[in-house]
Parts: sequence; structure tokens; C-alpha cells
Amino acid sequence: MIDVVIDRELNLQSLVFRGIVTPDEVLIAWRKLIREPGYDPGRNGIVDLTAAERIEFSFLTVSTINALMQGVDALRVPQRVAVVAPRDELFGVGRMYAQVRTTDHREVEVFRDRDSAMLWLASANEKSG
Repeated sequence: MIDVVIDRELNLQSLVFRGIVTPDEVLIAWRKLIREPGYDPGRNGIVDLTAAERIEFSFLTVSTINALMQGVDALRVPQRVAVVAPRDELFGVGRMYAQVRTTDHREVEVFRDRDSAMLWLASANEKSG
């Protein structure tokens, strides 16, 4: 299961993974996120894997996310995305995602805890604000 959350107060859009997550669930969540009325390609994001038991995620899944995001990527809007992955196997998934999704206009970093991720995202808001 993946929850899609857009928090306008925190200026943050989130995907929160829970339990065992399949590739289909990942792709459905990304589609849902970019179709949400409050979605903003320039709003920072967090992908929280803390409550995930296992993610059946492959390079093909990341490549499909890239294809889904082509229209958004073409806008070249600066953005930061933090991946929270406390366990080693999930940290590896986060690193794979970061490697593929980092561009000259999007920074993606992987963190072991949400507090560190939020501090990093907040530092981007301070620079731009």
C-alpha cells in the first residue's frame, strides 16, 4: 500500500509506503500523485519507506517511473526529493531510485531517518525563500 499525501502547509508531497509493495502499486501511486489537484512539480517531495516490509522494485520499475514523469521532467522545475529508508535493503532501493531520478534540476538524496530528510528539504526552502 502507498499513501499519496500533498501537504500545502509544509509545501511537501509525499508517497508513504506500507507493508509489501508491488511494482504495480508503485506505478499506480506515481500516476495518482501527478494527477492530484494539488500536485506541483516544483514542490519538494518525500518517499517514506519506513513502514514498508518489502518493496518488489526493480530497475524496470524505475525506468517506467521515468517514462511516466517525462512531461513533468520536461518543465525542468527545480525540486528536491528525500527518500527515507532506515533498513539496508530499502536503502539500496532508495539509492537506485536516486541514481536514476537525479538530474540537473532535481536532487534526490536517501536518508536513514525522516528528521534528517526533513532538515535537508527545509534547507532548500530556506535557500529559495
